[in-house]
Amino acid sequence: MKKRLLAMLMVLSMALSILPMSAMAAPGDGGGDQEAANQIAKQGEEKTTKDKIVKHSKRIEQTDENTFDITLTVQTKETIEEQVVSEDAAVVLVLDVSNSMDKERYSKCKRSGKEFCREN
Repeated sequence: MKKRLLAMLMVLSMALSILPMSAMAAPGDGGGDQEAANQIAKQGEEKTTKDKIVKHSKRIEQTDENTFDITLTVQTKETIEEQVVSEDAAVVLVLDVSNSMDKERYSKCKRSGKEFCREN
């Protein structure tokens, strides 16, 4: 009797172990229409250079899952002369400083950015 009970218990535990984890997830409507989780860990704060001439900030809004609107704002006290080369020419370099960028990857990223700026 004890062997049969133990065997049934083992069969039950093995059967539960092969169930997909989503079968034990919290209940929802199952339609995948649940609101996307907020993936923004921290909004960018306004920063000023040491000489207090340039002030910059960024704002990130999540528009959908893995889709974001990023607004970069740069202000300066110096007079800037405008030079229009082409009306539709605009370049923004955004460097990834997340934890996925180890020292070597970040150095390559900075080097590529500097090279791009020298060429253009």
